[in-house]
Amino acid sequence: MTDYCLYEPSGRVLAVVEAKRTSRSPREGEEQLRQYVAEIERSQDFAPFGFMSNGLNTYFWEVELAHLRLVAGFFTPADLERLLFIRHLPTGHRGKTPRGLPALSGANRLPT
Repeated sequence: MTDYCLYEPSGRVLAVVEAKRTSRSPREGEEQLRQYVAEIERSQDFAPFGFMSNGLNTYFWEVELAHLRLVAGFFTPADLERLLFIRHLPTGHRGKTPRGLPALSGANRLPT
């Protein structure tokens, strides 16, 4: 059972959150998160996004699709919906801004 799930209004799981105590590294939850995402993917038509956090550091991970990365905080539901839309674009269209979708909110990204 996951620590937290973020749901779409339709009931599908958009993201899974693996939470750790502040005294532990959030990355200690990598295998748990991998298992949760795989289990949920079997019951819906996409793999949910993953977050690991200890309250001090938060990582975002598209399990099996991209490397995990440190982020400033959890993404909004609109951000996750946009990322899901982009994930399902044909490869040649990735990197282009889809019409009708807002840009990711900059508040949730760390400076580069």
